[in-house]
Amino acid sequence: MTPGYARQRTNQLDTWALFVENRLALTERLSLLTGLRHDRIDLEVTNHQAATLTNPAFFAREYEPTTGRVGMVYALSPAANVYVQYSTAADPPAGILTTATLGQVQDFDLTKGRQLEVGSKFDFLDGRASTTVAAYKIERENLATRDPANPGQTLPVGKQSTLGVELATALRITPRLLAEANVAWIDAQYDEFNESVSGQSVSRKGNTPSNVPDQVANLWLTYDLTSHWQVGADSRHVASVYADAANQLKAPAYTLFGAFVSYRLDADSLLTLRARNLTDEVYASWASSDMLFLGAPRSFELALQSRF
Repeated sequence: MTPGYARQRTNQLDTWALFVENRLALTERLSLLTGLRHDRIDLEVTNHQAATLTNPAFFAREYEPTTGRVGMVYALSPAANVYVQYSTAADPPAGILTTATLGQVQDFDLTKGRQLEVGSKFDFLDGRASTTVAAYKIERENLATRDPANPGQTLPVGKQSTLGVELATALRITPRLLAEANVAWIDAQYDEFNESVSGQSVSRKGNTPSNVPDQVANLWLTYDLTSHWQVGADSRHVASVYADAANQLKAPAYTLFGAFVSYRLDADSLLTLRARNLTDEVYASWASSDMLFLGAPRSFELALQSRF
């Protein structure tokens, strides 16, 4: 191989946004929350290589989505509330427009999403513990995904949806020991997706999207040795995921463990030594039908955080 630098394309992306938010207290306990946002996204791409029909010398796209949200919060008591919220969203189908090609954006409008969420947050044990619970449904349309048989092209997914429940809690076990945990259960599926298989269109409706686990859980323990020294440990569990839209291939579940020790130098500076993946677990952080991307091995990090 001859090393060298070959210019491919220049992507210029300009974005503007205008948004307003409001909170209206209907009663002492009931509040109405609303928000509205308008974006303008301009993309211009200049090709520095030989122009073709699929890779022209220049192309431009413009997006102008308007999204919003409306929700209500009811205070059951000074330490507990319940809420419900409906929101919409829009984002480019190719994900990162700063590296997008014509094939990733020419046949796609904005990806549009809707979310309905209900939940509650409350404190208990005289304020030593707090819990948040939420249930939601998310729908997204006009998604794009990379064609596994032709990585330079993208496929229209159509529509996919997710039902989920999340629970997060924190408990001050003793004045020095803090425990925090969260867990999420997810049921995601393709609602409309036809995949090209050996030149034939195959419906993947009802299948689980690749790289979406049905369960994720985290646990953190933090202990204050003194006013300056702090130690902690953490763990993270990710359930197995499918590596293809046909749901024939799977990447196994994994559990990671970590630890840290920190020293507060002064009121504005914190020195932390952190160890990640203590057991040196070999795991796949991302999977496709023909390859796995391995996650980081055991590693150590020394960081200085300072405010000024």
